[in-house]
Amino acid sequence: GDGVITVVCSLVVSAILRSRRWIVYPTTKAMILFIGLGWGYTFFSEIYRIRIANLYGTLSLSIPGLDISWLPLLQWLIVPPLILYFSRYQILGHRVE
Repeated sequence: GDGVITVVCSLVVSAILRSRRWIVYPTTKAMILFIGLGWGYTFFSEIYRIRIANLYGTLSLSIPGLDISWLPLLQWLIVPPLILYFSRYQILGHRVE
């Protein structure tokens, strides 16, 4: 699921910026869009799955008042920059500065 979210977010950013090369040379705007889209989807998805669909619950690691876990939201702040770094490294090889 997270892989699909990542791909869709990268495609949306590519459409907004009208270029797929943003992955190789990410700007601050592109990174904020990429992380923000994933974070927003995850936020609303967690609310839906926990509070509306009752698919699962949260333990003690929940955001007070929202009753959703903060771990998926934290994941979307840490993992996307790593994805961009490793994607750039994979595309350019050892030429990464």
